[in-house]
Amino acid sequence: MNQLALNLAVSRARRDAGIARTMDAESDAWKASALDGLRRYALLHNTFTMEAFRYDWMASGREPPHDHHVWGGLAHAARAAGIIEATGDYRKAASPGTHAHPVAVWRRA
Repeated sequence: MNQLALNLAVSRARRDAGIARTMDAESDAWKASALDGLRRYALLHNTFTMEAFRYDWMASGREPPHDHHVWGGLAHAARAAGIIEATGDYRKAASPGTHAHPVAVWRRA
């Protein structure tokens, strides 16, 4: 019988590698624009989810990323840049494609 290997360090390394691959495939212009948009969005909202930012971004007619996984990479980039920070709270996602799974709540850093 195979046992499931649990290793948080390996899990985080694989997450970071996946984020890097996804973000590397996105244009620098889009990433810069999205980070600026997220910075501005955070100034107007005490707390928010990336889902809410994504909705606002798309509703304003802005170009979507090449892959939906980029939104998560954008959150990591914004956190690393000191734009946003995690609150430690989670909310149920509202968009139908996310199946109401929990999403992180962020705030301006």
